Amino acid sequence: MKNIKAMVRYISVLWLALFWMSCNANKTSDESYDYIGYDINGIKTIEGILTIEQGDSTDISCNWDFSAIGNPQNIGPQIGKGTGTGFIDDISFYANLNPNYADNNVMLVGTIDGNTIQGEWTFAGFPGVINSGTFVAQN
Repeated sequence: MKNIKAMVRYISVLWLALFWMSCNANKTSDESYDYIGYDINGIKTIEGILTIEQGDSTDISCNWDFSAIGNPQNIGPQIGKGTGTGFIDDISFYANLNPNYADNNVMLVGTIDGNTIQGEWTFAGFPGVINSGTFVAQN
């Protein structure tokens, strides 16, 4: 009888540990960044917040809330709010801000240095690259 109680206790602790590990395996970390986008001439045209969710893999999802500064032309669908997908690793960052579009996409490609992501945004469509510029995102 003593051995059965010990075995039940052991199995209960094992199940609790496995449950705790499975809950933690799916946790994501959210990072919010102050985002500034510049046109090809280095003029500030976009600002807002970029929030990145990353789980255990290199895949990410992101939420963005960007506003135009002035009246920039041909910057694509990156004004307002949206969700995107991409990947991130130790130094590389890629996000498609409009993953549900077959055309009319804005992509961010950059590098990570500490709390800063910087690189290039590209607005592309079926004809190819329509416009591009640079961006900096800091948290």
